Amino acid sequence: MLRIHGVGTFSTSKTLSGLDPTTQYEFRVRALCDGSYGPYSINQWFYTSTCGSPENYSIIQLDPGKIRINWDVIPNATKYQVRYRQIGTSSWTVTGTLNPYKILNGLEEGGMYEYRVRSLCDGTHWSLYSLINEFAVDGPAMRLTNNSLGVHVYPNPVSDLLYINIRTVGKPVPFTLTDILGKTVVSGEIPAGQNQIQIPVNTLTKGTYFLSVQEDKQPTHIEKLIVR
Repeated sequence: MLRIHGVGTFSTSKTLSGLDPTTQYEFRVRALCDGSYGPYSINQWFYTSTCGSPENYSIIQLDPGKIRINWDVIPNATKYQVRYRQIGTSSWTVTGTLNPYKILNGLEEGGMYEYRVRSLCDGTHWSLYSLINEFAVDGPAMRLTNNSLGVHVYPNPVSDLLYINIRTVGKPVPFTLTDILGKTVVSGEIPAGQNQIQIPVNTLTKGTYFLSVQEDKQPTHIEKLIVR
């Protein structure tokens, strides 16, 4: 338990300094009323870390039994570690990556999996693992996270012009097109009040790409595209 003796405060917060990094601490609090202390609260915990846990995940199905997990970049992170397992099993598979994404192969089609990710900063300090998230391994090579914009993309495969249709909204709608390595090759916005945009793809290298349409800074539609 972490205790601070002889230091009073009338606020509902307390700043603690001199704590060890990457260490879990336990604490509890009590109040002084009319000269008498009340009982301590139940124990709570916090963790000190210079390295944040990854968040804002998205899942892209590349092929049957093959998916890609993406997350936001953690500043100063030099490595990430992913743990995943099929729901209902006890053993985790652990794998690492230097990038803010990981491709998982050999998954069971139709299976449900859970995963969590942590980051390594300064080559020494691991963050806590993120909360456990889940994904399904589907047959189609497309995954809609929340198609609230009514996104329709065509043609696919595409060789010249790619069309993105959405329902008309009163704000710009961002989109990005990335290659198989996660590099952004095209990005832009569908203007507010407009329900269609054309994207020339005839200068892109033939291959597999992923279109992400965002709403409120979150992917609402992710689709695998073939440029030929």
